[in-house]
Amino acid sequence: MKKYFAGAILLGSITVLAGQRLSFSDCGMRLVGSADMKKDLSLSTTDIPNVLEDIPGKGHKGIKLTWKQDCFINGETRLNKNIMTPFDSFQKAKFTLRMRVPETINPPHILLRFEDAESEIFQILPAGKPTKSEVPGLQQMTYYIESSKLESSWGKKVNREIDWPLNFIGLFFV
Repeated sequence: MKKYFAGAILLGSITVLAGQRLSFSDCGMRLVGSADMKKDLSLSTTDIPNVLEDIPGKGHKGIKLTWKQDCFINGETRLNKNIMTPFDSFQKAKFTLRMRVPETINPPHILLRFEDAESEIFQILPAGKPTKSEVPGLQQMTYYIESSKLESSWGKKVNREIDWPLNFIGLFFV
Protein backbone atom coordinates (compact mmCIF):
# COMPACT_ATOMS: atom_id res chain seq x y z
CA MET A 1 0.00 0.00 0.00
CA LYS A 2 1.17 3.51 -0.77
CA LYS A 3 1.56 5.96 2.11
CA TYR A 4 0.02 9.42 1.62
CA PHE A 5 0.65 12.73 3.32
CA ALA A 6 -2.25 14.69 4.79
CA GLY A 7 -4.61 16.04 2.16
CA ALA A 8 -8.10 16.36 0.77
CA ILE A 9 -9.87 16.07 -2.56
CA LEU A 10 -13.27 17.37 -3.63
CA LEU A 11 -15.58 15.00 -5.50
CA GLY A 12 -18.18 16.78 -7.59
CA SER A 13 -20.12 14.31 -9.69
CA ILE A 14 -20.03 11.22 -11.83
CA THR A 15 -21.40 11.30 -15.36
CA VAL A 16 -22.47 8.37 -17.49
CA LEU A 17 -22.07 8.26 -21.27
CA ALA A 18 -25.84 8.68 -21.70
CA GLY A 19 -25.62 12.02 -19.90
CA GLN A 20 -27.05 10.91 -16.57
CA ARG A 21 -25.23 12.78 -13.81
CA LEU A 22 -25.03 12.07 -10.10
CA SER A 23 -24.04 14.91 -7.82
CA PHE A 24 -22.54 13.30 -4.72
CA SER A 25 -23.96 15.97 -2.43
CA ASP A 26 -27.53 15.09 -3.53
CA CYS A 27 -27.37 11.53 -2.30
CA GLY A 28 -24.86 11.81 0.52
CA MET A 29 -22.07 9.35 1.17
CA ARG A 30 -20.80 7.52 4.20
CA LEU A 31 -17.56 5.74 5.02
CA VAL A 32 -17.84 2.01 5.59
CA GLY A 33 -15.15 -0.17 7.11
CA SER A 34 -13.10 -0.58 10.23
CA ALA A 35 -12.74 1.93 13.06
CA ASP A 36 -9.02 2.21 12.22
CA MET A 37 -9.83 3.24 8.66
CA LYS A 38 -12.45 5.75 9.82
CA LYS A 39 -10.03 7.48 12.19
CA ASP A 40 -7.74 8.35 9.25
CA LEU A 41 -10.43 9.35 6.72
CA SER A 42 -13.42 11.67 6.87
CA LEU A 43 -16.18 12.70 4.47
CA SER A 44 -18.08 15.97 4.55
CA THR A 45 -20.37 17.99 2.30
CA THR A 46 -18.74 21.21 1.22
CA ASP A 47 -19.03 24.08 -1.24
CA ILE A 48 -17.09 23.49 -4.41
CA PRO A 49 -15.80 25.92 -7.03
CA ASN A 50 -18.03 26.73 -10.00
CA VAL A 51 -15.36 25.43 -12.37
CA LEU A 52 -15.76 21.94 -10.91
CA GLU A 53 -19.52 21.70 -11.19
CA ASP A 54 -22.24 23.80 -12.69
CA ILE A 55 -25.50 21.97 -12.10
CA PRO A 56 -28.38 24.45 -12.47
CA GLY A 57 -30.70 24.54 -9.47
CA LYS A 58 -28.54 22.20 -7.43
CA GLY A 59 -26.19 24.67 -5.76
CA HIS A 60 -22.52 24.00 -5.80
CA LYS A 61 -21.92 21.25 -3.28
CA GLY A 62 -19.64 18.28 -3.36
CA ILE A 63 -18.13 15.66 -1.11
CA LYS A 64 -14.78 16.33 0.51
CA LEU A 65 -12.56 13.35 1.35
CA THR A 66 -9.92 14.25 3.92
CA TRP A 67 -7.17 12.04 5.27
CA LYS A 68 -4.80 12.52 8.17
CA GLN A 69 -1.08 12.91 7.93
CA ASP A 70 0.99 9.91 6.95
CA CYS A 71 -1.77 7.36 6.61
CA PHE A 72 -2.36 4.47 4.27
CA ILE A 73 -5.54 5.30 2.38
CA ASN A 74 -7.77 2.29 2.10
CA GLY A 75 -11.41 3.25 2.41
CA GLU A 76 -14.83 2.65 0.95
CA THR A 77 -17.74 5.02 0.60
CA ARG A 78 -21.35 4.08 0.00
CA LEU A 79 -24.18 6.26 -1.21
CA ASN A 80 -26.77 7.00 1.48
CA LYS A 81 -29.46 6.82 -1.17
CA ASN A 82 -29.24 5.95 -4.81
CA ILE A 83 -30.70 8.76 -6.86
CA MET A 84 -29.11 7.54 -10.08
CA THR A 85 -31.45 5.44 -12.23
CA PRO A 86 -30.31 1.79 -12.27
CA PHE A 87 -28.93 0.58 -15.58
CA ASP A 88 -31.23 -1.92 -17.29
CA SER A 89 -28.55 -3.08 -19.71
CA PHE A 90 -25.56 -1.99 -21.77
CA GLN A 91 -22.73 -3.61 -23.68
CA LYS A 92 -20.24 -0.81 -22.95
CA ALA A 93 -20.48 2.28 -20.76
CA LYS A 94 -18.22 5.21 -19.95
CA PHE A 95 -18.19 6.97 -16.56
CA THR A 96 -16.39 10.23 -15.78
CA LEU A 97 -15.53 11.27 -12.23
CA ARG A 98 -14.82 14.99 -11.74
CA MET A 99 -12.69 16.09 -8.80
CA ARG A 100 -10.58 18.92 -7.51
CA VAL A 101 -7.15 17.92 -6.24
CA PRO A 102 -4.66 20.39 -4.74
CA GLU A 103 -1.57 20.35 -6.91
CA THR A 104 0.63 19.73 -3.88
CA ILE A 105 -0.76 16.25 -3.21
CA ASN A 106 -0.83 12.92 -4.98
CA PRO A 107 -4.47 11.71 -4.93
CA PRO A 108 -5.35 8.12 -4.08
CA HIS A 109 -6.54 5.70 -6.73
CA ILE A 110 -10.34 5.82 -6.94
CA LEU A 111 -12.28 2.77 -8.07
CA LEU A 112 -16.02 2.62 -8.85
CA ARG A 113 -18.30 0.04 -7.25
CA PHE A 114 -21.56 -1.31 -8.65
CA GLU A 115 -24.05 -3.90 -7.38
CA ASP A 116 -26.32 -6.08 -9.50
CA ALA A 117 -29.75 -7.57 -8.74
CA GLU A 118 -28.18 -10.69 -7.17
CA SER A 119 -25.97 -8.62 -4.78
CA GLU A 120 -22.75 -9.24 -6.73
CA ILE A 121 -20.37 -6.29 -6.31
CA PHE A 122 -18.24 -5.21 -9.28
CA GLN A 123 -15.17 -3.00 -8.87
CA ILE A 124 -14.01 -0.93 -11.85
CA LEU A 125 -10.51 0.47 -12.29
CA PRO A 126 -9.88 3.81 -14.01
CA ALA A 127 -8.66 3.79 -17.61
CA GLY A 128 -5.28 5.36 -16.96
CA LYS A 129 -4.21 8.42 -14.99
CA PRO A 130 -6.45 11.41 -14.25
CA THR A 131 -6.57 14.02 -16.99
CA LYS A 132 -5.85 17.56 -15.92
CA SER A 133 -7.52 20.68 -17.24
CA GLU A 134 -6.34 24.25 -17.68
CA VAL A 135 -7.92 25.02 -14.30
CA PRO A 136 -5.36 24.23 -11.56
CA GLY A 137 -6.35 21.15 -9.59
CA LEU A 138 -9.33 20.14 -11.76
CA GLN A 139 -9.05 16.49 -12.82
CA GLN A 140 -11.23 13.86 -14.44
CA MET A 141 -10.99 10.10 -14.15
CA THR A 142 -12.51 7.98 -16.92
CA TYR A 143 -13.82 4.45 -16.43
CA TYR A 144 -15.04 2.00 -19.06
CA ILE A 145 -17.23 -1.01 -18.38
CA GLU A 146 -17.81 -3.82 -20.83
CA SER A 147 -20.56 -6.06 -19.53
CA SER A 148 -18.87 -9.12 -21.04
CA LYS A 149 -15.42 -8.40 -19.51
CA LEU A 150 -15.86 -7.98 -15.76
CA GLU A 151 -12.91 -9.24 -13.72
CA SER A 152 -13.21 -8.08 -10.10
CA SER A 153 -16.35 -9.16 -8.26
CA TRP A 154 -17.61 -10.71 -5.03
CA GLY A 155 -20.88 -11.12 -3.19
CA LYS A 156 -23.80 -13.50 -2.72
CA LYS A 157 -23.98 -14.90 -6.27
CA VAL A 158 -20.60 -14.52 -7.94
CA ASN A 159 -20.69 -15.37 -11.63
CA ARG A 160 -18.92 -12.30 -13.11
CA GLU A 161 -22.02 -11.61 -15.17
CA ILE A 162 -24.31 -8.68 -14.58
CA ASP A 163 -27.75 -9.69 -13.36
CA TRP A 164 -29.63 -6.56 -14.39
CA PRO A 165 -30.38 -3.95 -13.22
CA LEU A 166 -26.99 -2.59 -12.13
CA ASN A 167 -26.66 0.15 -9.48
CA PHE A 168 -23.76 2.51 -8.79
CA ILE A 169 -23.19 2.12 -5.02
CA GLY A 170 -19.98 3.99 -4.17
CA LEU A 171 -16.25 4.48 -4.40
CA PHE A 172 -13.15 2.71 -3.11
CA PHE A 173 -9.95 4.62 -2.34
CA VAL A 174 -6.55 2.96 -2.24
